[in-house]
Amino acid sequence: MKLIAGVDPGTRTGVAVLDISSGFYKTFMVKGSADDVCAALIEHGEPIIIASDKAKLPDFVRRVASSFNARSFYPSKDARISEKSLVTEGMEFSNDHEMDALAAALLAKKEYSRMFEKVDAALKAKEMDDMSDEVKELLLKNEAANIEQALKMLSKEEKGGVVYVPRWIESKSVYNLKKKLHEMERLVERQKAVIKRLEEPKVVRIERPVNTAKRVRILEAENRKLRKAAESADEQAILEKDFEIVHAPPDPEGNVFLVRSQKEARLAEKKGPSMLIAEGFEPDSIVPFIDAGKIRMERKGSLTMVRKDDLRNAFNEGFMNYMRLYKKRFDTK
Repeated sequence: MKLIAGVDPGTRTGVAVLDISSGFYKTFMVKGSADDVCAALIEHGEPIIIASDKAKLPDFVRRVASSFNARSFYPSKDARISEKSLVTEGMEFSNDHEMDALAAALLAKKEYSRMFEKVDAALKAKEMDDMSDEVKELLLKNEAANIEQALKMLSKEEKGGVVYVPRWIESKSVYNLKKKLHEMERLVERQKAVIKRLEEPKVVRIERPVNTAKRVRILEAENRKLRKAAESADEQAILEKDFEIVHAPPDPEGNVFLVRSQKEARLAEKKGPSMLIAEGFEPDSIVPFIDAGKIRMERKGSLTMVRKDDLRNAFNEGFMNYMRLYKKRFDTK
């Protein structure tokens, strides 16, 4: 479900979610950071608009929107209490924070209602109503300039004609990847701070020359270790921006796994990946897969990597492989 989420930050944050294509809504409170709000949102669907009732978008709301690569909405001037009361009249919420969040989401939905109606009408005429939410998302995020371009981006040519395939968006995976990268960046900064402190000149009172020299050697060794860790973390952060790590079934978790047998495929499937890369066979699994010969993998030190652009391009084929085998199994029952 594609969502518009209203967020009203505070000691406890008011949150409201609206379905972009129906009258469904829900309000609730979240205690904690922007990450806690993100974790609560992805339990309800995929936010594509994050809304505020403030003319100056709060940094807290901006961080939430950035976590989902969602569009931010904020009014030209702060929404008045009378305006928020009017737009939420007759709706259910528990407190002023939830009302403000709900009002922000409703104002955002009203802002884009004409575009939503245009998309619904155009796709109804084409008997493609089921693609409506996907098209709206591409237009909102400026990934497509018009409806026809959006449909083209969502289409896949096959022998029988053109098939339209909804984009496979793993909100939790995207959010967790960004969170992991953020933690890595913080680790690098801490390590750089330690290195800087160690490099600062210090006045040392020399009482026992032999022990002091030994201490210097220990500090120099620690300094070299910290430098190496910082460089490794920097390199890892750069790699994760453009590449996806390809894991093997013994690994405890991962988003993409390389498998060479049905046994490995079944083991990898339990890790909850979004894609399997199969070498020399077709996995009998419930996970989309692609033949290893159709995607380029690269070695980066001890890691096997695949470019995220290549992975996105390959996903539609992987999903169709999964659907083909699923249909085959179903037809034989």
